[in-house]
Formats: sequence, C-alpha cells, structure tokens
Amino acid sequence: MERPTDGRWVERGRSRTWAGLIIGAACVGLGAAMAKPPGDPPGATHSRAKLDAGERVEPIRLDSPGYRKAREATPRHFVAHESRHFVALSDGTADEVRGYLALLERAKDQFDRFAARMELEGRPLKHKLVCLLFFKQKEYRSFAAKIDQVSTDWIWGYYSPEHDWIVFAVTKGPKGEQATATVLHEAIHQLVFHTGVQTRQVRYPLWICEGLATCFESESPDAAFGPGHEYEPRRKRFDRLRRDGKLLPLRDLAVIDQLEADDDDQHIDAVYQQSYALVTWMHRFRKAQLRQYMELMREQPAGRMAAAQHVAIFEQAFGDIDSIERAWLRHEAGRRADAKRRTAAASDMTESGAERLEVHPPDQPDRPSAQPRPGKSQRDDGESEEATDEESPRTAPRAERVRESLTPAGPDHRPGDWLMMRTPAATALADARAPIERRC
Repeated sequence: MERPTDGRWVERGRSRTWAGLIIGAACVGLGAAMAKPPGDPPGATHSRAKLDAGERVEPIRLDSPGYRKAREATPRHFVAHESRHFVALSDGTADEVRGYLALLERAKDQFDRFAARMELEGRPLKHKLVCLLFFKQKEYRSFAAKIDQVSTDWIWGYYSPEHDWIVFAVTKGPKGEQATATVLHEAIHQLVFHTGVQTRQVRYPLWICEGLATCFESESPDAAFGPGHEYEPRRKRFDRLRRDGKLLPLRDLAVIDQLEADDDDQHIDAVYQQSYALVTWMHRFRKAQLRQYMELMREQPAGRMAAAQHVAIFEQAFGDIDSIERAWLRHEAGRRADAKRRTAAASDMTESGAERLEVHPPDQPDRPSAQPRPGKSQRDDGESEEATDEESPRTAPRAERVRESLTPAGPDHRPGDWLMMRTPAATALADARAPIERRC
C-alpha cells in the first residue's frame, strides 16, 4: 500500500462519499461479462507503490465496525468474499461476486490516479470497505427499508454513510452497462470519505459529491475513466438540458446539499447532469481552484452550512460565481458548436470529393501521395488545426494559402479539388474506381 508523504499521495489516492444523505441510482445485473478470474482486473494496480527491494505490501485488515454491523444485519446464508480493498457479503456464487469485486477495485485504482494528479490530501484505507450484494429482490427490499430506510422502487444501489456500506440489488437483466456505471458511482461515494478527501462532519453540496461520482461512471471499466474522460450518457443529457434552457442557475446549484421528497424528476436530472458537466470542466480548466475548494470544505465546522456560506466558500476558491458560470457555459456552447461544425465540414468534404470523382479524367496521372493529415490544415507556424468550411475573417487568408498549396497544377484541375485530396473517403473511393475509370 502506498504511504502518504507530507500529507499527500505519492502516486495514487483514495476517497469517500457524501455526508448526510443516501443517494441511489438504478442498478441491474452486470451479467456474465463482469465475471472475471481471481486477481487484478486488466490495468488495475490497486494502489501498489513501486516499492524498494525487500519491502512488501501489508494486507488491509478485514474487521471494522461496518463489517461487524453488516454480518449482524444480513441473512445468515450470506458469505463473505474478499479482494484487496473490499469485502462483499452476498448470497451469490463466488464467480458472480468476483466480477463486482474486480469492478470495485478498478474504481479505487482510477480514483487513486485522480487524487494523485490533483495532489489531494488524504490517507490510506484503514480497513476493507464493505459491499452488500443481494441476488434476491425480496431480501434486498426488506433490508433496504428496514436497515437503511430506503424504500424507493427506483433505487437499486446506494451508499449509506451511517452504516458505511454500499448496497446493490443484482438482477440478471440486459442492462449490464448501466449496472457497471452505478457500481463505480457508489464506490466513489464510499471512497472519498474513507480516504479523507471529504470529511463526514460537513454537509457537502451535491454538485461536488455527485459531480465527482458521476465523473467516474463508465461503461468500459478496463479503459481509463474519471473526470478527465467523458461519459457520453451524462454528456448527452446535459447538452439536451442546456439546449432546452432547463439548467439551474449556478448560484442555486452551488448551495443544494440535499434532494427533497417533493423534487420533480426534471430538477433531480438537472442537479446530476449539471454537477457532472461542472466538475468535468473544473477538472480541466480550474484544477488548482478545485483542489483549494475541497481543502476549504474540509476546514469548515461540523454540520450543515447556510446557503450564503456555500457561496462564500465557492467564491473564495473560484472567484465570482456569476463570472464562473458565464465562462463555463460559454465553453459548453462553444464545444457543442465546434462539434457541429466539424461534423458538417467532414460531411461536406466527403460529398465534394465524391462529386469530383464522378468526372475525373480517365488517364489523369495518380495524384501525389504525400498530403497533410486528413481533416487537418497546416498552419504557418507548423502547428495544425481542424479544417472547416466556416472561416472567420482572421483565418480566411491562411485558408486561401492552404488551398493554393494543395490545388494540383496543370490545366485539368478544378476549384475544390483540394477538398477531394484531403478526404480519406474520397481517396479510398478514387483507389477503388481508378481501374474502372481508366477503361472508360
């Protein structure tokens, strides 16, 4: 296990979850694809340090108050299954449970990576974290309602700060990808508190708690995931809310620390999707300020803070909240517009190239093979940028020079031939059609 140096992670870190509330998400079976052989999942390091010769990794102890409570609260036929950092109590088979443990270890590995890069202060795990897996829905419903007071039908997985365990209802349905994202989400909630990245004593706003958890959702856990990687289902839902004008003002989002029983689905959806997009943006463009905010929150007095205090801490770390909102949403609008322009430009280039090939002279020599990278135009300073058909006055002269340099010399060239040369689809089509055209 890696040791902290001067209160910070050497390589990777750990985390906990959000104080005071239980937030659940739908969770269905992982399916056969989740069943992995014993040992480490691909790419996972389980926070192993590169140790000096002769030093070994000491195992984390199993016993903890949460584990003892779980043994007392779960049915007697539940069996304990252990991995390096987690213990799962379940009525499932060893093969079924192994897949979940591998996924939990993967969540820890990627959180450690994130915490190390953020230089977040934290501490090693003191004991294995507890997970409860119910393969019988009736037992899950009874347990969740009686022990954790979770009786909402749509909640299939949750983290209980009070009892310090994560709970999942396992169904063998077709939605394994959704289940994967849910397990990762709840594992991050559990990790952030156990590593001291967040403290149990303070009621955190949901934007940072749910923002972090949603940023670690993934449908491909063998690949890297976390705030530096997009999770498309969340991204698409956020883009839809922004397009429809249904986003919450950032000044309101920043102070929400719980969801009420009478909150409608649209409000809940906005809180989750905006939190995801905001943390993703901050991790990319306000990383130092995000770290400062998390440090400031750990220093607050125990209990629930007033809305004005939430705004004050936010502005102490990030600056004026209205300015931050404008910068964030300006980026989101520009990102969406850029994506649309690139898609339209690629489509136009492909169509233009195909049109040129229809009248391509049969005996024209092959065009030079040394061309700029497809989809890129070469800048005067040696860098490259995405080529688009929409040119601003500032970039138009440069684009004209690119056209001139790419247009074939000779009497047979036509305006627009440079598009055909730069289009991969047109190049492939030209190669396929050449023998036919030469016979015409």
